[in-house]
Amino acid sequence: MLKIAQSLRPVLRNHYLIAATLLAPLSAHADPVQAPLPELLPWSGSSEALVVTQGDWVTPAEASGFSTTPDYRQTRAFIDRLATASPDIKARDIGTSAGGRQVQLVTLTAGGSDPRTNGKPSLLAQASIHSGEIDGKDAGLMLLRDYVNGDEELRRLIERVNLLFIPMLNVDGHERTGLYTRMNQRGPDNAGWRTNSNNLNLNRDYTKLDTPEQRAVMDLINDYQPSLYLDIHVTDGEDYQYDITYAYNGAFASDSPAITNWLETSLQKDLDRTLSDAGHIPGPLIFGVNPKEFADGISHWTAPPRFSNGLGDLRHLPTVLWKTTP
Repeated sequence: MLKIAQSLRPVLRNHYLIAATLLAPLSAHADPVQAPLPELLPWSGSSEALVVTQGDWVTPAEASGFSTTPDYRQTRAFIDRLATASPDIKARDIGTSAGGRQVQLVTLTAGGSDPRTNGKPSLLAQASIHSGEIDGKDAGLMLLRDYVNGDEELRRLIERVNLLFIPMLNVDGHERTGLYTRMNQRGPDNAGWRTNSNNLNLNRDYTKLDTPEQRAVMDLINDYQPSLYLDIHVTDGEDYQYDITYAYNGAFASDSPAITNWLETSLQKDLDRTLSDAGHIPGPLIFGVNPKEFADGISHWTAPPRFSNGLGDLRHLPTVLWKTTP
């Protein structure tokens, strides 16, 4: 059985709401042309129990066996259902993309209170900055569904913390879908495009702010003042033992040493333990190795401010760039 799901909830038990994700299997197609990807190793873990396959609240991704992800219209329709079902869930548009689509913010708070004024810390979880990397969106819909269905653990957490969720940041790239838009990645079959409608990479635009999508994110951060910011991605073809990797700027290169110390000694400790207990293998986000001598080990990556975790370090906002491995 292919690995099908990682979820936010194992991490939520021990810290702020933190998104992880699902890995979609590559479905069989009449078209015989498929990328020559290595065979997946067997996997099983407690995250699989979070997948729902029956009832009124099966998410669109679950309904397809994670072979597809819902399009822009379907995603917003499912969020509308969630907001109708629970007064604690609210949705509003925070900006307009270069292609004219609305970028949506979903908030989950106790009693539907305003996260800007209720005095509680807020987690901002952002998905689909690269729209082919869609796991965070579908995992977020699963988490909100579980809340609507009365998950007591989530309800206790939301008494203490607010969730701010951007399900589709690169909304234009989200709609530019195809079977071969992510050739090194196992699914979904309708994966979106990396850049926006002006062919700009939103995750290189945190300082220049050339794109309306990123200007909307900066306005949101300035307005809501989140306590923790997660930028959720998927690796694009790397094949290594880790199934979940994440990164923040280390203390050796940090503008926010106290924040980095908390990320290292508190957040990372809790994340690694909780994910390992659920059967996953968390590890560092890998960007550099010596191609001639792998025994030299992994090079640490320090993000400049054009990336989310680089800008977060610069503006003293704890920021983690999060990736799952397809």
